[in-house]
Amino acid sequence: MSLLLICSTLFGLIAFLFSALLCFRRRDWHLGFLPLLLLIFSVEQGRQLYAAFGRPVTAGWHDPAQISSFLISLFGLLAVLFLARSLSREKHLLAQLQAQQEQTRALLDHLPDVVWMASPDGRKMLLINQATRQVYGREPEAFYDNPQLWLEAVHPEDRARVETRSQDLFRRGQVELEYRIVRPDGSIRWILERKSVVRDPAGQPLFLFGVGIDITARVESEQRFQMNQRLLAEAEQVLNMGIFEWEVAEDRLTWSPGLFRIYGIGPDRFSGHVADFLQFVAPEDQERVQQLIQQALAGQERINYSEKIRRADGQPRVLQTVGYILRNETGQPVRMIGLCRDVTEEYQIQQEVQRQQQRLEGLLETTLDGFILADDRGRILQVNPAYCRMTGFTREELLKKNIAEQEALLSPQQVAEKIEQMVTAGGAQFETRHWRKDGSQVDLAVSITVFAEEERHLVAAFVRDISEQKRWRQRLLDQKRKLDLALTAARMGIWEWDVTTDRVYWSENVEALFGLAPGEFKGTYQAFLDTLVPEYRAVVQEAIQKTLNGNRPYQVSYAITTPEGKIRWHEARGMLIRNQRGEPLRMLGTVMDITEQKQAELKIRRTQEQLRALAAHLQSVREEERTLIAREMHDELGQVLTALKMDLSLMLREVKRSPLPEALAFLPQEVQGMIAMIDQTIRRVRQLITELRPEILDHLELPEAVRWQVQEFSRRSNIPCNLSLEGDLSHLSPEYRLAVFRILQEGLTNIARHARASQARVKLVAQGEKLYMQIEDNGQGIPAEKLEAKTSFGLLGIRERVLLLNGTLSIHSQPGKGTCLDIELPFPAQSHQAAD
Repeated sequence: MSLLLICSTLFGLIAFLFSALLCFRRRDWHLGFLPLLLLIFSVEQGRQLYAAFGRPVTAGWHDPAQISSFLISLFGLLAVLFLARSLSREKHLLAQLQAQQEQTRALLDHLPDVVWMASPDGRKMLLINQATRQVYGREPEAFYDNPQLWLEAVHPEDRARVETRSQDLFRRGQVELEYRIVRPDGSIRWILERKSVVRDPAGQPLFLFGVGIDITARVESEQRFQMNQRLLAEAEQVLNMGIFEWEVAEDRLTWSPGLFRIYGIGPDRFSGHVADFLQFVAPEDQERVQQLIQQALAGQERINYSEKIRRADGQPRVLQTVGYILRNETGQPVRMIGLCRDVTEEYQIQQEVQRQQQRLEGLLETTLDGFILADDRGRILQVNPAYCRMTGFTREELLKKNIAEQEALLSPQQVAEKIEQMVTAGGAQFETRHWRKDGSQVDLAVSITVFAEEERHLVAAFVRDISEQKRWRQRLLDQKRKLDLALTAARMGIWEWDVTTDRVYWSENVEALFGLAPGEFKGTYQAFLDTLVPEYRAVVQEAIQKTLNGNRPYQVSYAITTPEGKIRWHEARGMLIRNQRGEPLRMLGTVMDITEQKQAELKIRRTQEQLRALAAHLQSVREEERTLIAREMHDELGQVLTALKMDLSLMLREVKRSPLPEALAFLPQEVQGMIAMIDQTIRRVRQLITELRPEILDHLELPEAVRWQVQEFSRRSNIPCNLSLEGDLSHLSPEYRLAVFRILQEGLTNIARHARASQARVKLVAQGEKLYMQIEDNGQGIPAEKLEAKTSFGLLGIRERVLLLNGTLSIHSQPGKGTCLDIELPFPAQSHQAAD
């Protein structure tokens, strides 16, 4: 096998591979003929090499075919090496170009405007700077990935116009357009884009180049300017004003449309000179206006005056003119700029306000009520003569004061708080006192109105001297208080019934009499009838009807039921008021609680009945006592005296008939019998005397008498009785001891006769100025109906004796649980004096 053939084949293959790799990396397929040629040579060398393995070598290095193949392979390899060297140089140039591109990119990234390059068809983005972040709100990589993103970011309303203009780019070569874009955050920006087509010398498009400038601020400024122009025009029309500009040196006067409208002329009738303007000024104001203009030109920078004009149609108007003087470096006036506003209506209102103010000032000067105007800090700003007369201060003195210095009832802090409350509420009405100059005080009724200004509030107060009124009011209050006290003390009230509306007014006293809280009465005639005990409703209605039908006064007594269920008695009196036709209008009257009077009448009636029964009972008892004494004297004393008489008669007859010795022997025995009979008579008489009046009261004090009576009660009734004595019960008068003893005696007698008790208890306590007695048993008790019964003579006797001693009696009894008498008796004065 020939070495040269092998080497040429290897060189061909290497050259083929290397050239193919270079073409692929450069993506330049115009050089593809070289690897194709080398591939053909390599295949041919391979074929020859394969053939060489199948036949003997007949040729060596001098074989022309092998030498030509080797040279061709070597030439291909050299060509590849030369191409590689060219490629290396190209890479170096490309690296330099990339460095320049990086520098250019860095420079472009610092620009605030978006700079971009794209392929001629616009489908590939070649270059775009970092300004997309600030303008589009998107990263530059997003445009490399999606070159159509710039169109998607265009506002939907502008997208069609942008597409149409972009299609004219190749025809015109350059396009400039303004449009809106929508950023990802939803904000809108305005873009001014200039883009053009870059062509080669042959006129073929190389790439597209464009610059996007953010003109949002400019567009917004233009929009604001246009809006301001529109608002200015609207303001001129709404505010009825106009703007002027006067070039002083040239005497050129320029008016806005608003001024032409105010003066009622068109631009064709105005030559633009001050003289044309002055011809519209009213004659009485022309000289003054000219002087003001000359003064402004001489040194002032601003003029402000009002003037009267007469429009082209003859209508008079009033204008307010404000102007500013612009001067050059030397101070000479160059231009005057200002505005005129039609203030006719305001002038008329101002004139009317001045007239009203003059009337108000005249009214404040002549009114009898005082007037004070102060700010929200209390500083007095204005007063009228009436307030000066009330306080004795002069106007000058008051204008130097604060309202807190005049206030006599409130501290300065309280005055400040009250002013703040009035400002919040917008006004107030109250009564207070102010100081006079002589140190006295004046009572005032104050009515406050608050007015708001720009930076403060004004407090206007009308004050009225109510000192005399307050004195009369106090007198009325005192009279009313006395009347209320009198009505309350008399348990009376005042009522009024409006017959036409059926409304009934009750004073609080009346509501209290009916057991109602203030305001609880429903205020109708039927509501009044509902409070009456049913059987008295017809009586009241009949009395009212008689008053309505005639002229007789209304007077009736009735019983009511309170909300607590108690029965009360009232007596109502009233009079009827009629109109001119005689028809009833209303009834006025009083109502008085007569419950105690009724109860007293009933009690007196019961007491009278009880006294009559007691008198009859005492008469019966007296007759019984007389009968008993007579019977006892007849049965006991009469028999004994008869027996003594018979014995004395027999003794006398025996003495006369018998001899003296025998008679003397019989006499002792008879006398002894007579003495026994006389002793028995004496004991019986003493017993009768004890029952009528115990002698123990004449010889012992009250405690011993009470002990004896309790013992006698227990002995006779077989009812154990516990006695308790406390305090000093001695040195009491005989009458007082007898009354207390009889009360105790009667109480124990009732227990013995009626109580059916198994035990009793008596307690006497002397404490302070009073004697307390308690008589108690555990018997069957006393029914309620018998406590006030006129036949309960024992209790009546006890009650009468207690009342004679100015004491009180309380009876506590329950069926089956016994009865307790609680008696409270004051000591008589003479007893204490004796004790002392």
